[in-house]
Amino acid sequence: MHLSEEMMREAAVFVRFHVNVLLSVFNDIVHRKDTKLFYTIALCLWMISMVGGSLDILTLGYTSLVIILTVPALYEKYENGIDSYAKMAHMEVQMYERVEIGEIVRTRFRFCLCLCLCLCLPKAIIRFGGSASRLSDGAPTAAEAANSLLVRTFSITGGGGPPIEASTRVVDASPIFFISSSPASSATTTITSSFTSSGISTDEGDSETSLLLHRGREEGDAMSETKLHVGQGNDGDADSKHPKIDAVDDTAHQISSDPWYQVGFVLTTGVNSAYVLGYSGSAMVPLGWVIGTTGFILAAAISLYANILIARLHEVGGKRHIRYRDLAGHIYGRKMYSLTWALQYVNLFMINTGYIILAGQALKATYVLYRDDAVLKLPYCIAIAGFVCALFAFGIPHLSALRIWLGFSTFLSLIYIITAFVLSLKDGLSTPTRDYSIPGSNASKVFSTIGAAATLVFSYNTGMLPEIQATVKPPVIRNMEKALWFQFVIGGLPLYAVTFVGYWAYGSSTSTYLLNSVNGPIWVKSVANIAAFFQTVVALHIFASPMYEYLDTKYGRGQGSPFSFYNVSFRVVVRGGYLTINTLVAALLPFLGDFMSLTGALSTFPLTFVLANHMYLKVKKNKLSAPQKAWHWLNVVGFSCLAMAAAIAALRLIIVDSKTYHLFADI
Repeated sequence: MHLSEEMMREAAVFVRFHVNVLLSVFNDIVHRKDTKLFYTIALCLWMISMVGGSLDILTLGYTSLVIILTVPALYEKYENGIDSYAKMAHMEVQMYERVEIGEIVRTRFRFCLCLCLCLCLPKAIIRFGGSASRLSDGAPTAAEAANSLLVRTFSITGGGGPPIEASTRVVDASPIFFISSSPASSATTTITSSFTSSGISTDEGDSETSLLLHRGREEGDAMSETKLHVGQGNDGDADSKHPKIDAVDDTAHQISSDPWYQVGFVLTTGVNSAYVLGYSGSAMVPLGWVIGTTGFILAAAISLYANILIARLHEVGGKRHIRYRDLAGHIYGRKMYSLTWALQYVNLFMINTGYIILAGQALKATYVLYRDDAVLKLPYCIAIAGFVCALFAFGIPHLSALRIWLGFSTFLSLIYIITAFVLSLKDGLSTPTRDYSIPGSNASKVFSTIGAAATLVFSYNTGMLPEIQATVKPPVIRNMEKALWFQFVIGGLPLYAVTFVGYWAYGSSTSTYLLNSVNGPIWVKSVANIAAFFQTVVALHIFASPMYEYLDTKYGRGQGSPFSFYNVSFRVVVRGGYLTINTLVAALLPFLGDFMSLTGALSTFPLTFVLANHMYLKVKKNKLSAPQKAWHWLNVVGFSCLAMAAAIAALRLIIVDSKTYHLFADI
């Protein structure tokens, strides 16, 4: 083995060439006064020194070893994809290297000219009798939507450069424009955007394009809109080749504007509201460890399944159903529309009543920590809670406007959940002997068990899923399923933690408001109670939003800014009146656990389980196998029987508590 003279000569030539190149670069930096190159080199050297200053030789060795072992393997696995992107990048670089600066300037000028034409010409066509037609107030058919499209194509040249082609499609005076520019021979740059009367949205590389058309409203007022959705057929159905029209009914509230994670936080806010502080006493105490733990997990799985069924029915018949009653009315008819609205109204009214009771209990618990003189009674605290909830409702026009308040709500939820968890854990470790026996006689145990089952169902479900789904951005079904998985996987963890630890710490003596059972510093318990109070205010607004939407749409003006004098005054009168009735009922019957059971029995069972399975059966009957049909019928019959039994049990509990506690009781 030896080194030949030829090999050494080739190596010397190679080294000499690259050393000369390096010296030439150094010469350019020092003597040619290239300011841009000088500062580029200085910046690179500074970045190298910063990275090197934060590393030692051992870290550098480990990092190099990891790169050597992983990068080649990743490249070998994804070689085709990496090579294709590298070729595309190389072609782009070559394209811009061949285009002169003057040509780039001319191309940009012609692009701006084309953009102005695309924005202005459709308006002129509409104004001077163009053939674009407006969408009617009813739900448009696919043929009507197609006829309302007006297409114009332009070819603009100038400066000796390549032409720019642009086409506009006008739908209700709102253009979608497509611009294709070819600055080089074979290279093509495409820009696709959509413009509406209230803003700009851009879809790049997506398989579908959405356009929001605002009807009969003022500029910037998103009170009413029609959704034209051109893309795949049914949401999530990749095999459908037909365009679909999403026609949204008139509503005074904002829709199709929220990302899926915001909707997920809305759902999580409802699940982890201050109601979680009552599940240890109202669900675990009557059920015990085995049935209670199994029941919570089973209720979560069944609730997730039922809610996904409802979410998948959101676009039945090619039309988005933004209200539960609209969906039921479309499938069953007018009578079912009215019955569903009645059930939903009862459900939401009782949930809101429970929230006001809960906020009043949190306020009184804070007062009792400092003065236990019975001056501030529970009905007074409930009245204060109702007043604060009304003030919040006056300032939040619709569900999508919560946004930042959802972040505050999550933060407040963590405060009282972590406080209850830590203090319960501390008490549980210091008191090893606890009684987990189910209290009461055999008959009362049966009724308590049935009522607790209704509470389990109530803990996960809202009874207003279509109303929440109406706020999510397209594709609505896929995004809603993401939000539901977020709710039941991530959002359920705090609920399990505080419920199980609270029952473990206090056993059958657990209070229906867990912060009344914990022991700890007064200021810590005060902060937790105040957090529960304010989080309840936000959560109540979520469950009251369907009623607000109905009142605002039917009786409100629906024009101008949501914070105009008329709209604010309308909210003060209408929402204030609604919450006054809620507050009065809450003060009359302040039995929080009983309300959760009755709400789950009368409305949550029928809306979430019975109707969901039966509607799915009715819509998909030709596509379901015999076992699938049998499964859905089993759910319909089983949950119907359970709803009736739970209603009887909840009514019995309210009657018993009414004998123990008089009206306007201070408990």
